Amino acid sequence: MKLLRSHFRNYLPWLLFFSFLIFSTTRDAVLLFRHPFAVGVNGYYYVLQVNQLTKTGHLYFPTRTPLALYTLMAVARIIGNSITTIKALGILLQILFSIGIFGVLRNATSNSWVALLGLGLTIIPQSRLYLTTEYINQLFALVLLIWAGLAFIRAIQTHGLVRWLIPFGLVVGAYVSHKSAQVFVPTIVICLLLMFALTGSAVWKLLGFAAVIMLWFSPAIVSAQPFVGIPEWLQNQISYRPHWPIDPTVIPEELMLVTAAVGVLCLVLWQSKKRHRPDLFTLAFGGLSLFSLLVTLNPFFNVQTMMSAVAGRSRLLSYVQVALLVPALIWLVYSRKRKTAIYIAAPFLALVILSALAPLPLGLRPDFLLRREQLIESLRNHAKELSPDSIIIAPHGDQFVVTAITGIPAQQQPPTSSRYSKEYWLLNTVSGQSFETEGIVLNRSRDSTIMVLDDEILRRKLSELDRSETFLLLGANPHLASTLLQRELKRE
Repeated sequence: MKLLRSHFRNYLPWLLFFSFLIFSTTRDAVLLFRHPFAVGVNGYYYVLQVNQLTKTGHLYFPTRTPLALYTLMAVARIIGNSITTIKALGILLQILFSIGIFGVLRNATSNSWVALLGLGLTIIPQSRLYLTTEYINQLFALVLLIWAGLAFIRAIQTHGLVRWLIPFGLVVGAYVSHKSAQVFVPTIVICLLLMFALTGSAVWKLLGFAAVIMLWFSPAIVSAQPFVGIPEWLQNQISYRPHWPIDPTVIPEELMLVTAAVGVLCLVLWQSKKRHRPDLFTLAFGGLSLFSLLVTLNPFFNVQTMMSAVAGRSRLLSYVQVALLVPALIWLVYSRKRKTAIYIAAPFLALVILSALAPLPLGLRPDFLLRREQLIESLRNHAKELSPDSIIIAPHGDQFVVTAITGIPAQQQPPTSSRYSKEYWLLNTVSGQSFETEGIVLNRSRDSTIMVLDDEILRRKLSELDRSETFLLLGANPHLASTLLQRELKRE
């Protein structure tokens, strides 16, 4: 009987490991495959890219990081359906990512239960669905990076020269999968070097702390300095005024992250005083804590660029850092005082529950998907009414749908050249009295209308609208508001 209990205890973590993965896969598959069309705001970006690559061998939107897209194309040729491929690969990448987190923690702590906690933190938060549906390219790169980290740990532990080739190959793969890897990898390396300094002699500690402070304030310094011109794309991402670093979209994840990052950094620095040189755990998790504080939680990065910028996107990926740092913090406390670990874990449990109950990403919400389904059906029915050599200016996400369904080019801003015979606008929530008789109505509901309107008619109608109608129209169509603002600035 004792032998049976012993075997059960040994196999229980692995039973839970496979149970977690099966549960997560089933839940995500039900959520993503509930609709026959591509989900997510950016879902049809991938459909457009994969279909174009399959037909012509060229990407519709050229990119220097195409590895994930070529992988999607290869799988789509086997499956025969790009939409199914995109959904299935998103789920598979999430599984591989969770396994990678499990492997890193298990090898770093030699504790399967700590690794299981990390695995759970990758499949519970709703924010994980942003990667699965919206940012598959970045998820592909993150999978390669986490497995590169696991391979690095194994190479250090086994002292095998051949094993070093694997992590370097995975890092190269991440570099050509998403541009964020080209920023994250050097930044993490810098953080690892800072940990060497912070755990070294008194002089190195002083230099390390000075470097950390300089790096923390560096976005504000770069933004405020008047000597060198800053590119507009960078200026929009940084600020000399601090912003509240906790974004409403991921409040539970960021609260967990700031607590875990500060806790892990303090503990590893305190423990390093007893050692002559830092161990692998100190460097890896201390470096990740520094990255979280210097980049993800840095108040001098502009929160408004959360979805589009590398630094801002890292806030959306807070659950990734949480999945590594929270187990690391609990393990550090547990290794010294077991009872204290329970009190440390309790507040995190409440935040994990909140992250699981958070709203779905916009691209998976029922109202959004209903609108997307109606838009696709209407575009198919009215495609012949549109001039084939025209262009359509559409809201973000819709431009991919328009092109994928009709074959007509679409973008968020009017073209700079006049090579198109007609310019159309895809507009939301248009007053029926003002527009419906002069455009193509794609979908009409009780309180809103989606329609396609000729640019010349739109210009004329805008001059006829009163102030309240104009505000309503611009509020429902940010792409139109942005264009009108740019036109006004050019006139000035």
